[in-house]
Amino acid sequence: MTRDEAIAILELPRDQAIEKILILAEKAEKYDREHLDTPTTPSGMKPVYLKPNARKRRKKPGRPPGHVGAARPKPEKIDDFKEHTLSHCPDCQTPVTQPIKSYQRYVEDIPEVKPRVTQHTVNGYWCPTCKKIVWAKVTDALPNCMIGLRLVIYTAWLHYLVGVSIHNIVAMLSVVANF
Repeated sequence: MTRDEAIAILELPRDQAIEKILILAEKAEKYDREHLDTPTTPSGMKPVYLKPNARKRRKKPGRPPGHVGAARPKPEKIDDFKEHTLSHCPDCQTPVTQPIKSYQRYVEDIPEVKPRVTQHTVNGYWCPTCKKIVWAKVTDALPNCMIGLRLVIYTAWLHYLVGVSIHNIVAMLSVVANF
């Protein structure tokens, strides 16, 4: 509607103006209903009364009562054993003497990662045929590189296959392996 059309409606007699306004309101409501029900309309733009009711679940979530439990299997090989004891109550500090119950808890974790630094002494030899010094090859790293092949492969896997950014790989290695 333009400004001139609005002025023309205001200049009409009162009953006719009311009728025109009601017709325009009906058209606007019809337009809203048609255009707010499209799949591309964000849900925040739809009035609450036009949104469909949330669907109810068909059944109660979770496993049925009495089902067979599902948990990680006990590890076949145990590397370390630790016993946890108390000398006093952690709440009231009263001394305690004998345990009356115990249970076993298995914790699987990755081993502590310590960087392994190797000093390579590379010997050079005089070749009388070539008339130059020849050097033994270091096969544990790329040429002129200070990090080993395992670390290069691991970071390449993280970056190219898993999708971790270089910045995050550096942060991860500084925390996990103290680089």
